[in-house]
Amino acid sequence: MKIFLKNCHYRCFLFSLLLLLTECFSSCQKDEDIDWSNIDISNIENLYEQPLPVIKKCIQGKWRWTMITGRCTTMAQSIINTFVEISENNVVITSEGYNPVKIPNTTFSYSWKRVKIDVSLNPRHTITTYSLWPRKKGINAWWFFGIINDILIVEIYNPDGIYDTYRFERVK
Repeated sequence: MKIFLKNCHYRCFLFSLLLLLTECFSSCQKDEDIDWSNIDISNIENLYEQPLPVIKKCIQGKWRWTMITGRCTTMAQSIINTFVEISENNVVITSEGYNPVKIPNTTFSYSWKRVKIDVSLNPRHTITTYSLWPRKKGINAWWFFGIINDILIVEIYNPDGIYDTYRFERVK
């Protein structure tokens, strides 16, 4: 009788685990589930609302870094001779020649995290999106607002709660 009960508990545990794993894998959106014919990766204003496979496909590639803007100020700084290459696992930033804003050459790997972000001074106005989370200390998380005419708008979350905005132009 004890052996039967142990086997029954074991079977119930395995069955529950199998159901949980099935639900987990079936609820994830895969590349093949997305209708790519309706997505213009050159113009997608609400990139932050998209599933992770869409965000990944839209941001991967080589970009020319054109501007940094701070949210707490209207000052924008132009960036020249600096490129950002986003691949499946890494971001590579390279500056070539003179640049009025000192941006060091760097490479970092990253992971993705689903995060809630306050997008205004009103704490009730939050969005939930995927954030590119660098594995290198000293680099803040990036989330992607949109792409307008091949200009990628990247919001950088700073620990003090102030956002900086980067603008990258797609290199064709």
